[in-house]
Amino acid sequence: MKTFIIKYSIIAAVVSLMVLGATIAKAEEVNSSNTTSASAIKNAREKMEIIREKANVRIGEFKEKIQTRREETKEKIEVKKRELKERTSRIKDEKKRNAADKIFNQLNHINEQWVKHFENMLSKLEEILTKVESRAAEAAAGGKDVSKVNSAITAAKTAIANAKSAVEIQAGKVYSVATSSVAVGATSTDAAIVSQLRGSFKSSSEQLRKDLFNLRDGVMKEARQAVHNAFKALRGVKGIENATSTIPTTTTTATSSAQ
Repeated sequence: MKTFIIKYSIIAAVVSLMVLGATIAKAEEVNSSNTTSASAIKNAREKMEIIREKANVRIGEFKEKIQTRREETKEKIEVKKRELKERTSRIKDEKKRNAADKIFNQLNHINEQWVKHFENMLSKLEEILTKVESRAAEAAAGGKDVSKVNSAITAAKTAIANAKSAVEIQAGKVYSVATSSVAVGATSTDAAIVSQLRGSFKSSSEQLRKDLFNLRDGVMKEARQAVHNAFKALRGVKGIENATSTIPTTTTTATSSAQ
């Protein structure tokens, strides 16, 4: 009987040791997993911060480029104004001279307003894409497959960069009369000069409308769609389907004056 009790005690002790060993191993595994998870979260947060910093740099650089181009354009506008005044100085009717100046100012004001609109829209798209990229980095740290999201983000960055280049070019344009198309001589009448100015301004107005609408319906629309695709790809990742955002539109009341 004593022998049986001893053997049973030994077996019980061995089992206890095995359970204890398994418990310790499990604890070590959990601790290791927690350490790895904490490290992944830290890396994700650092990456998200880098993403935001780079986006802010891109937005700032774009605004500086547009501002520089605006200053250059102001100088070109003043030159064109002087050229226009030379052509309209022969017009005896002051109202008609002022009308020419007003049309010139209006055309370039419309262009400036559209450029501002596009600039703001691209900054907004950049901010939305930054949020998408940050969420993707966070999801990747959680072990989720975000390869499709990353591909869409890369495509969106390219589309935004293309749109920025086009907007910068548009910011440098000046819309005026072609001085060569307005012949002013000693025998030129008011009616003849006004008629030539009207035709030249009509061409400039049509060119402005064409340039702005091509920009709006071209690279700007492509940039907006690319960001939407990235956002859609993010929502396709299991576990973050509830992601929400507002993609800005290119059609606003601020642009209606060119229509």
